[in-house]
Amino acid sequence: MTPYQGRTLKELTVMYEVAAASAAAADPDELLERVCDVIARHLYPDHLGVLLLDETAGVLRPHPSYRGLAPDAPQAVPLGEGVASLALSTGRPIVVPDVHREPRYIVATPGMRSEVAVPLRTAERKLGVLNVESPRLNAFGDEDVRLLRALADQIAAALSRAQLHRDLQRLNTALEARVIARSGELQALFELSHRFIPVITYDQLARALLDALNQALGPDVAACLLLIANRYRQLIIHKRLPLSPEAVAAVETRMRAHFVALGGDIPEENGLSLVLEEGRNYDAQARPLTMEPSSEEYAPLFSDSEILGLLGIFATRPRAFSPQQLAFLQAIAREAMITLARIREIEAHTAQLREERERLEAVLATVPDGILVLNREGEIILDNPVARRWLGGRLKGVDPAALQGAIQEIAHRRERERLLEFGPVTLQAHAAPMDGDVVVTLHDVSRLAELDRLKSQFVSHVSHELRTPITNIKLYQTLLRKGKPEKQGEYWRILDRETARLQQLVEDLLDLSRLDLRGAEMIHREPLDLVDLTAQVVDQYRGLAEDRGVSLAFRPALPEAPLEADANALTQVLVNLITNAIHYTPAGGRVTVSVGRREAVGRQALVLQVRDTGYGILPEERDQIFSRFYRGYAARKSRAPGTGLGLSIVQEIVRLHGGHLEVSSRVGDGSTFCVVLPASVPPAGLA
Repeated sequence: MTPYQGRTLKELTVMYEVAAASAAAADPDELLERVCDVIARHLYPDHLGVLLLDETAGVLRPHPSYRGLAPDAPQAVPLGEGVASLALSTGRPIVVPDVHREPRYIVATPGMRSEVAVPLRTAERKLGVLNVESPRLNAFGDEDVRLLRALADQIAAALSRAQLHRDLQRLNTALEARVIARSGELQALFELSHRFIPVITYDQLARALLDALNQALGPDVAACLLLIANRYRQLIIHKRLPLSPEAVAAVETRMRAHFVALGGDIPEENGLSLVLEEGRNYDAQARPLTMEPSSEEYAPLFSDSEILGLLGIFATRPRAFSPQQLAFLQAIAREAMITLARIREIEAHTAQLREERERLEAVLATVPDGILVLNREGEIILDNPVARRWLGGRLKGVDPAALQGAIQEIAHRRERERLLEFGPVTLQAHAAPMDGDVVVTLHDVSRLAELDRLKSQFVSHVSHELRTPITNIKLYQTLLRKGKPEKQGEYWRILDRETARLQQLVEDLLDLSRLDLRGAEMIHREPLDLVDLTAQVVDQYRGLAEDRGVSLAFRPALPEAPLEADANALTQVLVNLITNAIHYTPAGGRVTVSVGRREAVGRQALVLQVRDTGYGILPEERDQIFSRFYRGYAARKSRAPGTGLGLSIVQEIVRLHGGHLEVSSRVGDGSTFCVVLPASVPPAGLA
């Protein structure tokens, strides 16, 4: 094995083991421990680790998995200091050949002479720095930087996913605790109000006061209540003797005057409602009594030094009230004030609870999870809009009856957690007891489950695709040592082919990894001419087409096709589509490339078309050709080399440019791939 092949094999082994460690880790700490162990074991045993960004404190902190730190090494590196901070701020690897000549170098382990720091970041945020040091001068070359950069991208993606999963679990737990706490407070206040406060409204208070006065006083006494509290504004005359309109007016006038004299305020707007009570409709003409009251007593009703009402008794004879009756009036007034305080407190608490409940309901309404409360009988007594929609059949692929049955079973068994799978939909259910009821939260983890499946599938495909060339390389290395000398030329050709295949696979994997991690950051748009760019690539591959006996023609429908795009990325698209067409077209066939314009969704679009007369695509393979590592009928028929990643890369690049792909094919007649991209400049006459 050549040194280059050995290095490549070791790099692939490390990348594979890092991917496996990332998949197996349960949390961010375990992930970093496993990953650092792999890298230190295979590559950099002296000094290696991850410094995590603490944005709140403004420092980088070494993770406990850090290898080779001295006991007195700094436990926090302020941002702006040190080589690692520089790498994080610039977003690119920093290589220090000799740390003694680097003023920003911070000694963490005596004896280290060189350092390389690679930022850990995703498209959304910075995570930290992967730092490696060596006791040798100038220990890190371009190959080390390339490998560490790829590993850093891999680690950043896995670390971001692990942190997101951990944060989601914490958020879900906090939400459960909040729901339980607030529901408990509501229940406690509800029970307390029923146990100790028999009268909870102003109307109930008025009825109770006047009934008590009427029962205690004689038949010739009229009990009156003037009460102004919030929206309750009434003057009630509860009588047993008939009063003429003049007598009623006199009572009303005196009550109003006395209330104002005590500091009360009668609002002019809406004013007071006058109510005459005797158990039947009052008729002023029935046994009219025109005599004004000769005896009157008042008891003011205060709450927190504010006068809210006036309780009074009237009689038509002078000195009609005994000391006991007057004492009873004061006692009733005291009870009324206590009850008023209670009612106002209830009002205040009710308003607060209403506001908090509205806030809670508003929060629950915005939470993407379904939240339900079930009683002991399994009946749903509370749910949020998401849960109502899901139980109403608005969750595609989920039978509402089956979902409700699963929820009731979880609540009945008091299960802490369970995954509910309904075909393409996976829900994570959490149950928590709450005063005899059960709070069930449902989180749609279908996307996470699908990502986990795709991750496992991707690791499996990578393992399989790497195993074949590695196995062949090992085999032909053995044959070179032990095989027939006359066949060594053939063995070397096969080794070159398998090494090239391995290199192409690694490059495609790195391209996909960068596109997945950084997305739009990888696209650097600049003005270019698609006709000119396509012509260059077509000319580049005419030799390949001639070698395979295939006619390659470029027929642009436009003299020029300006747009803003990444030239390197579009070149990669052209290379993949054109080489595929050449490889999958038998000798004597044709490959035609064209560039045109058409209107798409109300705007002008450029269309790059690659048409061949090759083997075509089977109908059942049409939906799979963009899947990673997929090689279909045409690849098997032509035995053309490839990794099965080219069309995946093409699709992602086109998507990042705001375009889309169209494919048409017939087995035996060939295929047509159309790349539709938004045009930057409208054609003449349409501007």
